Amino acid sequence: MSNKEQAIRIACESLTAYTKEGKIYSAREFLELHEQYPLMEKAILQVVPLLQKEMASIAEFIQNIPEYIQDHSGKEYFVCGRNIKDLFCLQLKNRLEHLLIPVYQQVFQKQ
Repeated sequence: MSNKEQAIRIACESLTAYTKEGKIYSAREFLELHEQYPLMEKAILQVVPLLQKEMASIAEFIQNIPEYIQDHSGKEYFVCGRNIKDLFCLQLKNRLEHLLIPVYQQVFQKQ
């Protein structure tokens, strides 16, 4: 499996905070529930185009998180390194392209 394929799999299969009856859903499993919940489909139709439109701004926001901050005494504290910021942006991109857009297309065609 290539690094790109592995990154896509991780983004799509990583666990979410959503649970039901003790089952923790992956991102993919959670989105597959959309057919059972009309409000979820409505949210998908609203949010996915917005994410597509604002993707560059979201990535810029993530990249602008400071790596270190200083307290009033000048002591530095680590916040978020470049590699983590790059990972967050990659996961966001992969989830959008490989999960959200395909589900959006399914829901849109159903209308």
